[in-house]
Amino acid sequence: MKKATLCGVAVVQTYIRVSLMSIHSHNNPSIQHTQVGFVRDLRELGTQIAPGHGNSVCGTGVAGLGLSTAQGSSVSVRSGSVTFYRGGGIVRVVGAKLGNRVQVGGGPRGLIRGFSRQSRLRLLRLLGMIDQSEVPLFVTLTYPGVYVADGERWKRDLDVFCLRLRRRYPQSGVIWRLEAQARGAPHYHLLLWGVAYTGELLAWVSRAWYEVVASGDERHLRAGTQVARIRSWRGVTGYAAKYLSKVGLYPDSAGWENVGRAWGIRDGQNIPWAEVVNVPAGDAALVRMLRVMRRSLRPELRRRVRNLSSLTIFVVSSSFWLSCAVGILRPP
Repeated sequence: MKKATLCGVAVVQTYIRVSLMSIHSHNNPSIQHTQVGFVRDLRELGTQIAPGHGNSVCGTGVAGLGLSTAQGSSVSVRSGSVTFYRGGGIVRVVGAKLGNRVQVGGGPRGLIRGFSRQSRLRLLRLLGMIDQSEVPLFVTLTYPGVYVADGERWKRDLDVFCLRLRRRYPQSGVIWRLEAQARGAPHYHLLLWGVAYTGELLAWVSRAWYEVVASGDERHLRAGTQVARIRSWRGVTGYAAKYLSKVGLYPDSAGWENVGRAWGIRDGQNIPWAEVVNVPAGDAALVRMLRVMRRSLRPELRRRVRNLSSLTIFVVSSSFWLSCAVGILRPP
């Protein structure tokens, strides 16, 4: 099993090594099942499945900028279950009881002063909940040499641009990230779904952003935006590592003191969310699943998650993990 790291977050490149999971395909019908048998196995485990591709998204937290535990699905992540994002890159165990240990975390958030490690993790988890078969476009929006140093104005500019985008391309969905340039000026990175890469799109983005920020600078009209194609989901993760995941405080300069959040979602119902599969399981089965998940991590990460009762890992194929988990989670 090969392993990699995306900005400190374990990304497990999973290949078919069933022996790692102590599941042997020659005598385990859960591995050598037909599609009908696989669905039957899931139903026997009490599995709850929610279709992806934006169905019922807005009512489950995505409309609130994607920070709930039920992004992209009408099925919430329940305690005492394993959740797979089929087509995505996330596997989650929630609520396994390990003796009398209690896992404590969370709490109210304070003033936003930048892009924290926790924010980065939430963003990367969100990306793991997206169907990887649909690759977005990469859009960059920059400000001209002379701009208004007001964080609230910058967010208004983004709102207006996204409203124009929705009117022009009703099927568009966006994940955005605000970042500071070396000169202290803001700029936005966008992952854009639902829009084809065309010359018409490039011209529209350039003109729309130029008008929204009231630039008046012809050089900004020509060079203030960029739209690029990402050819594979590996390119998406590479882009996320390079542009979306830089941790740091906001600059100590005008405008940044009231800018607020560093990332979010617009029109999340148009983002191709992966199908969510919730498999309920007892404590013993969840502990077995946690052990298997820990084995997939790098040794230093494995030690850090040894006593956790819940765990999320990033994988190449959540569907493969789901097929293996049927054998792990089935009661003896």
